[in-house]
Amino acid sequence: MYKKIMIPVDGSEPSDRAVQHGVVLAEKFGARVLIMNVIQPVSFQVPESFLYADQLMEQLTAQGVDIVEGYKKKFQEADLDIQAETLVGLAADVICEKAEAEHFDLVVIGSRGLSPGIGFLLGSVSGRVSRRCPCPVLIVR
Repeated sequence: MYKKIMIPVDGSEPSDRAVQHGVVLAEKFGARVLIMNVIQPVSFQVPESFLYADQLMEQLTAQGVDIVEGYKKKFQEADLDIQAETLVGLAADVICEKAEAEHFDLVVIGSRGLSPGIGFLLGSVSGRVSRRCPCPVLIVR
């Protein structure tokens, strides 16, 4: 039933639970897993050199890589094909586009991430993914 499972993460407690659920499902179905972190682009209305946007993006990318590699290492003992990836873009857009382009069978995502205030104002990433994603979405609380 599920051969490719995507698990978007941000290092929050809900994403920890999503990874645990996703790995259990992957073990049950023998699925490949992609643990993915999406970094929102830094965009300011002032010159980049003033705010060190390049250095900030490098730091955020390094943190994203650490997050996904940490999850991958944690579940290394599981006999699974687990990949880790960090991408840049608007999280819900990147998740849905990748799910469609690479034919994922399931997205397992935490109910809330690291920015609940933004989720309240704009709608959470998990909510947007559940409405737009071409495959089933499991939202883990």
